[in-house]
Amino acid sequence: MACCYIAACVIAFFIRGAEVLDIDLHVQYNESVKRGSSFESHHDRKKKQSSVEDGFTVVSISGMTCAACYTSVEGALKKVNGVEQVLVSLSLQEARVFHRPGLTPNLLTAAVESAGFSAEAGERSSSEKLDILRHTQDLAKLRVSVQGLGYLSTLIFGLGKCLDWMASNKINLSSLWLQKLRSLLLLTLTVTAVAQYGSWIFQRAIGAARRRRVNMHTLIAASTAIGLLLTFSNMFQSNPRSEYHDTIVGVLLIISVGHYMDLLSRRRATDTFESLYHLVDETKMVKLAQINKHLPTSALRQGDEIIIEPYEIVPCDCYILEGSTYVNESIITGEAYPKAKGIGSLLLAGTRNGSSQLKASVHQDYSCSFLSQLVRSIEISLSSKASTQKYVDVLTQHFVSCIFAIAMAASLFTFVRMHDHGFNLALDASGRKMMTILAAACPCALGLAAPCAVMAGIDVAWRKGILMLEGGETMENVLQITHVVMDKTGTLTLGTPRVTDYVVFGKWNGREEELATLVCAAEERAMSSHPLAMAIFKEFLPKCKGSWARYQSRGEIGNLREIGGRGVVCEVNISRERREVVHVGNLEFLKDQHVKGLQNVPKRFKAEGSAAFIGINGDLAACLLLQDTLRQDTISTIKALQNQGLIVSILTGDTDQEACRISHELGITVTASSATPDVKMRHVESLRSEGNKVMMVGDGMNDGPSLAASDVGIMIAHGRRCLSSGGSVLILQSQLRALVTLFEISRSTMQQVSLNITWALSYNIIAVALAVGIGEPWGISISPPTAAALMSFSSILVTVQGLWLRGRLSARFCGDT
Repeated sequence: MACCYIAACVIAFFIRGAEVLDIDLHVQYNESVKRGSSFESHHDRKKKQSSVEDGFTVVSISGMTCAACYTSVEGALKKVNGVEQVLVSLSLQEARVFHRPGLTPNLLTAAVESAGFSAEAGERSSSEKLDILRHTQDLAKLRVSVQGLGYLSTLIFGLGKCLDWMASNKINLSSLWLQKLRSLLLLTLTVTAVAQYGSWIFQRAIGAARRRRVNMHTLIAASTAIGLLLTFSNMFQSNPRSEYHDTIVGVLLIISVGHYMDLLSRRRATDTFESLYHLVDETKMVKLAQINKHLPTSALRQGDEIIIEPYEIVPCDCYILEGSTYVNESIITGEAYPKAKGIGSLLLAGTRNGSSQLKASVHQDYSCSFLSQLVRSIEISLSSKASTQKYVDVLTQHFVSCIFAIAMAASLFTFVRMHDHGFNLALDASGRKMMTILAAACPCALGLAAPCAVMAGIDVAWRKGILMLEGGETMENVLQITHVVMDKTGTLTLGTPRVTDYVVFGKWNGREEELATLVCAAEERAMSSHPLAMAIFKEFLPKCKGSWARYQSRGEIGNLREIGGRGVVCEVNISRERREVVHVGNLEFLKDQHVKGLQNVPKRFKAEGSAAFIGINGDLAACLLLQDTLRQDTISTIKALQNQGLIVSILTGDTDQEACRISHELGITVTASSATPDVKMRHVESLRSEGNKVMMVGDGMNDGPSLAASDVGIMIAHGRRCLSSGGSVLILQSQLRALVTLFEISRSTMQQVSLNITWALSYNIIAVALAVGIGEPWGISISPPTAAALMSFSSILVTVQGLWLRGRLSARFCGDT
């Protein structure tokens, strides 16, 4: 037992040193921008309104500490009438509740509070979430507990040994009052240690009891209480040699150290996600071009013109009006090299500007920006759990009750067996047996087995530009895939088409500035979600000249309709003088819209690449030819997928000629071409109805239905709206090779989950068996402090295994050493 003390106390002093070295290493590129401004935006002062809306509510929770708490909150919320789905995040201390419209948030908070936790409707600010992810308050309290228990355990252990030494050297300690004084002094120190530094364990145990549940803290609290009762009882015996002062404090110290190290490991596992909340903090303020003053980013609206200073974080989704630069997208997409951006280029919130000042137009409000949606998506992914975890949750619900039953049975058996040696000795032995069994069991290791590995996999995938929106469930589904169906434009190709030919017809010759303004107005909304729309917007924006500014200030757009995979139609009023009906889309779309003059389209626009046609007021105004090229990693990725036994095919809305060209070049079959979104969805559903597991890979809103219909929907990012396109995985780096990485990370992660669960079950079986006394015939037995050390070790090992998995995957895919 002395070695347990020494190890725990040494760790306590290390923790004190770590406190000194706990420094925020956040890197700031633009030293002229002050962090932590005293002006805090409405977005951070208030709970986000979007988190309490019809059909969806975020509940901020306090007091969840383990998987059992997670299960309690989830169960309480699901009992509320009208609740449809609950996603609880232990790491973020919140629950995302999907429910019937009209359900009041008070019912949800009341349900959580009835389960024994504090709750408030609404979402925490980014700075509050940072504190939670870093376990700032919990670590501060535990640091005090570990240091206090370390000092007191050393004092109790040393004082006890000193008094024993005095007795062995015939210093008279035989008088009864001196023995009582010795016992009272040690008991006082022990009770002080329990009340002042171990109270957090009892508080959590009482909280669990109030919601009619038991957890790891219940086991330790019961073990400590039994030790105190036995010690107090033995004080009144004639020969009080069975004392548990050092055992009690030793158990509390080891548990506190173990929990502290466990939280440090969990904090390390969320380091990458913390960077996103740092970005949110850095984008609180923005410079409005019209008044040349800084305003809260939450006050921006679509069409506002802003100034982005050199090396500043882009505060919202916007497109460049003036200037050119190189933008660092690494924190968002994982892309290592900055990308060149010019007039008309879309900038995503959270990316970092280069060395040039930019003037840009706000494309979306802050709450709908790519960064804001990305943060919410990651929070949901951390709340999702694999189906394996659901079975483990059921097991852990009954685990502690079974341990109490085993402890009581073993204690009773020990009491009966030792009764012939006297009541007091039998009571002491049975109490010690119960303490050991309660301290040895570790339900937390079971509860953490899946989340620690899954979080490591999600973290590494995120660093490689892969966001799993459904967490561990996505990884399980990925490993069952048999068919991979791919869209063409922006998926197999780069998704950055350029206009290679351009013809203007009729009265629009010589009116290119007005024509360009009408086309940009029609494509402004779609350009963030479809590469062809982006290419058209970038081509025409420089041609608008002063007309675009007039449209932004006085013009308007109405009756906008996007027909997925075909085109867009709207009414545009440039200067409030007259409305122009604008059609932009493929040839079939304009034919269906009865646009005149299509017989004048040159043949090359019908036979080559992807063509777009523009109709104004029912007449053909222009046609464009766009060319895209295959990604460099397309062929190698398809071969890698085929080598895994997967069937790969093309499902595209492009022309038959273009689909056949790509099919021949890649050597894969075409499931369908010229396919509208509903046709794509039917093809995916048909494959699934045959018993196949289908992965659909796409890049545009028109792929949304087929992505949602597949077992795993993969969305390759080309802008903000891809986050709401129905997929379960978002590839931010826009590299097709990420598909192979996704399979490999999923495989490694789920193997680690199985290993963790096997370890947790094996540990509990072996540790409880040793605590019961199965090893005693061979001279193998454990004491309560040893049992507590083993329990802490098992929990820490599961967390460390997650970090080890993260390290292995990082070294393999991210180049970390």
